Amino acid sequence: MELISSVKMLEELDHHHRQLLCDALERVEFKAGDVRPNLHGNTIFRQGDKGDVLYLIKNGTADVSVESVGKVATLINGVAFGERAILNEGEVRTATVTAVSNMVCYTLGRSECHQLLGNVTEVRLIKVLRQVPILSSLNQQQLYNMSKLLSLVQYKAGEVVFRKGDI
Repeated sequence: MELISSVKMLEELDHHHRQLLCDALERVEFKAGDVRPNLHGNTIFRQGDKGDVLYLIKNGTADVSVESVGKVATLINGVAFGERAILNEGEVRTATVTAVSNMVCYTLGRSECHQLLGNVTEVRLIKVLRQVPILSSLNQQQLYNMSKLLSLVQYKAGEVVFRKGDI
């Protein structure tokens, strides 16, 4: 349960939803030096790969590197990585992650996450809705129901969102 709680974008989930995700986690092991199908050596995933899985490190260490920059971070126990993969379909990995020690990770796929929680965007919306003063008395289920009614609309800089008097 604490591994799920360590994922920033999932911190707003209630106990029930966290438990659902915990039950869906799959254990995977990476051994330093292992050769995995379609990958070289101990690489968990490569920059540019299509992503659809979030990883949570139970034990071990991994390095994060970016092409033309090199190593940018080291990941340790309790850290989640690859979370953008469960947010957006077709999201590509922005870095390469390589096991530098034997690792035990738990994974959560986008499809499992969406089946259990609905679109992850709704989780974000609930967090935003919770910050609106007039909605502060709503419970988790009411906020969830409201989030299902909303849709994401993007506007370009300078574009009119609405004018005084619009209904």
